[in-house]
Amino acid sequence: MKFLQNNATTVPTPKLYAYEPPGSQQAVDVGACYMLIEGFYGNTLQDVKFDICDLPTNTQERIISQWASVQAELATFSFPQIGSISNFSKEDDGVVTIGPLAAAAAERFAFGGPFATCTFVFCDIVASTELFKDKETSFHLNHMDMGTQNILVDDEFNFLAVIDWEFAQSAPVQVNHFPMPFPLISSEASIQKILQDTEHLAFRNVSRQTAAQQLYWQKFQDAERNLAEQGRPVIPSISERLRGPASRIYAILEKLGGFWGPKDLTYEMVRLSFGIEGDAAKEYLERMERKMNEKES
Repeated sequence: MKFLQNNATTVPTPKLYAYEPPGSQQAVDVGACYMLIEGFYGNTLQDVKFDICDLPTNTQERIISQWASVQAELATFSFPQIGSISNFSKEDDGVVTIGPLAAAAAERFAFGGPFATCTFVFCDIVASTELFKDKETSFHLNHMDMGTQNILVDDEFNFLAVIDWEFAQSAPVQVNHFPMPFPLISSEASIQKILQDTEHLAFRNVSRQTAAQQLYWQKFQDAERNLAEQGRPVIPSISERLRGPASRIYAILEKLGGFWGPKDLTYEMVRLSFGIEGDAAKEYLERMERKMNEKES
């Protein structure tokens, strides 16, 4: 948060007045670790409007434009390795130290059963395909949890602050994806099938989500273009990869435990990664489950 307040221009972060972690003398003195941060007269975007796809197009555009601008500016800060910003001192010429990336995915999805299978498959995809291997040795700064629950807005949907920075870290470009409530995790074929049938039960939701995705993609392009004109390019580009398979695969991993079934999501992961379906995909998944069980035993 201190780093952003000293370097960012469009990322609204609360001012941090005091922070005492577990074990510090001040925390011991008061009997608890604590953080004192700036307050705002606003609400989370999630509480104000749970599904922004229901809003008029001009209001959606204002929200998504701010969202993309914040994400894009964060991405102008890049580092040579994956990890989290663990220290920042303005007095030391803005030097930051990069800590190791925790195995968050393994911890978050260690539920066993189909959830564990999906995580195991994701690890195999990262290891055995080129989808998550970039030539650039540069990793963007990313909030990692910038959903509507962590964006504070006023009554006009102006962004007041982005909160909950505990997972912020420098991360590969592939972790960027279309956010809730308009994630891109279904196949193009299934989406088009629904869009071509106005009587389909999911037509309204899918058509609204598709429109929001297009708007988000356009606003991300605009934000990257504006930053490049300021001499602050986003490298590698996020907008160029948002519709790609790696971004969609990572989005699937993040949606585990939500409204989608893990088996369907895992199958879509395999299709996007290897281009296989039907029996070939089934055989691959069975092989992965055997390997996973062997490791566990």
